[in-house]
Amino acid sequence: MLDFIERLRQKPEHVRRQIAAGTAVTMTGLVALGWVGALAAGNVFILTPVEDAPSLAQTSGELTGAVKDARTSFSDLMGAVNNADGATNEPSLIIVESESSSTLSTDTPKEDTRTVIPF
Repeated sequence: MLDFIERLRQKPEHVRRQIAAGTAVTMTGLVALGWVGALAAGNVFILTPVEDAPSLAQTSGELTGAVKDARTSFSDLMGAVNNADGATNEPSLIIVESESSSTLSTDTPKEDTRTVIPF
């Protein structure tokens, strides 16, 4: 095995890349074949009829009810968020001007007009 690796190291780089790509594709194919073979051996691909399967009308009725419940829950949640902590329809960002609006040192040049918003 070590002799094989040494012979590969002596080959040009483009050949080594081709060998690496071919090896990767081959190994991936072997793993995929083993996986599909294991699934086939475990009868995963065989569909068995279900005796007590619900009809399409029953399933669609349950789905409609679930969608209505989700809408109601979402509306309740949004109403609770809106009423929480005295929320209003006013903008929530309030700008307060004060003497010190930054934690940066005051040694910066005066022509700098950038605004610093500390968080």
